[in-house]
Amino acid sequence: LTPTGRFKELVLEYINETESVYNEGLLFIKRLIKAAGMLARIHRKSLDDLLERVFKFHMEGIQRIKRGDSEGYNSYRVAGIEDHLFGHAADIAQILFNKTDEMSWLKKAYWLRAVAINKNINQEEVGRYSGFAGQIAREIYKISGNREWARRAIRHLEVFVSYCRRNRPRELRERYISALRDIGELRRDLEEKVIV
Repeated sequence: LTPTGRFKELVLEYINETESVYNEGLLFIKRLIKAAGMLARIHRKSLDDLLERVFKFHMEGIQRIKRGDSEGYNSYRVAGIEDHLFGHAADIAQILFNKTDEMSWLKKAYWLRAVAINKNINQEEVGRYSGFAGQIAREIYKISGNREWARRAIRHLEVFVSYCRRNRPRELRERYISALRDIGELRRDLEEKVIV
């Protein structure tokens, strides 16, 4: 559900007037950040000045879960909420990187994806998230030239490619082809840097 009209106004008003969501319920935080994430992607200008606050809201939800605050939800449900928080926090960090060109935001996006991968027991999600983490690591490598990021990108992209080969998700076909191309390019880059 994309926030439009009055709903969009209410979401923006709430974010603008609220410094912290730490004391709100986990489900409320999850729904708020989902709406905020959609606004950030679709109506970014309306949320531009509030993106760091939205990122903070994600992190507050994660902190609550780390503290052991499950609000009576079973562990599977809490893991799903946490997964959601990590993924959307990574999306917001990438948007903030695109807005500011500050590498720290891109690295935060990577680490949030990496943590989500390591915590996740759902192999389908691990496969999909590995594609995102691989693309972020590749971008960091392209900017920094640091070979460790190229190696990380390759590892994540290989997991993503393996997932796609096993499951053949049609909606990921373009990303699969792109990942194969990126792996080859990154390997050639690493080989060339060793030779030189």
